[in-house]
Amino acid sequence: MTDVNNLTDAFLLAYASLFPIVNPIRNAPIFLGLTREYTEKERNALALRVTGNSFFLLLGAPPVRLFPAWPASPKVTPANRRRRASG
Repeated sequence: MTDVNNLTDAFLLAYASLFPIVNPIRNAPIFLGLTREYTEKERNALALRVTGNSFFLLLGAPPVRLFPAWPASPKVTPANRRRRASG
C-alpha cells in the first residue's frame, strides 16, 4: 500500500508542477488558431500525436540526467592560456 501512496504522491507532484508550465487553458486557443484550416479529424489526430510525444519526452527526461550529453571539457584557466600561448 505504501508503494501506491508513493506513486500517487509522485504523480500528483509532477502534475501539479507541470500544469502551470504547460498551461493548457492558455495554449488551447493558440493551438486552435494554428490549426484553423485543419478538419476536426486532423486536429484531433495532431493533438493525440503531440500528447503522445510529450508523454514519452517526460518519461525519457529522468534517465537523460544520469548521462551527460558531452564529455567534460577541459577547464580554461589563466595557467592553461599561458601554456597554449607559449607552446
